[in-house]
Amino acid sequence: MSDNVLLERFESERQALARMNHPAIAKVFDAGTTSDGQPYFVIEYVPGIPITLYCDQKRLSVRERIELFTKICEGVQHASRLKRPRPHSLRQPTGLSDFLSLARRRM
Repeated sequence: MSDNVLLERFESERQALARMNHPAIAKVFDAGTTSDGQPYFVIEYVPGIPITLYCDQKRLSVRERIELFTKICEGVQHASRLKRPRPHSLRQPTGLSDFLSLARRRM
């Protein structure tokens, strides 16, 4: 894949992330290119633990887990209206602070 194609993809991703405004999606604060031509994003840092561990530690009931999962799905739905969601741009809603990996975490 050529550098131009990669830069075009990066710019497309940057624009899509900039349009997203949802509590379950990490915010993009800035994006650009370094002096040596490397593109970058400045994304909200959201520390946390895996959602399953959070649910276990808080002893969430099945109903509470489903409510939490529903909030996550709302973020995915919002992202999918604008662009295919990326795992690095999703976070647990309501400040639970965890990046979600769509490929690894399934309830």
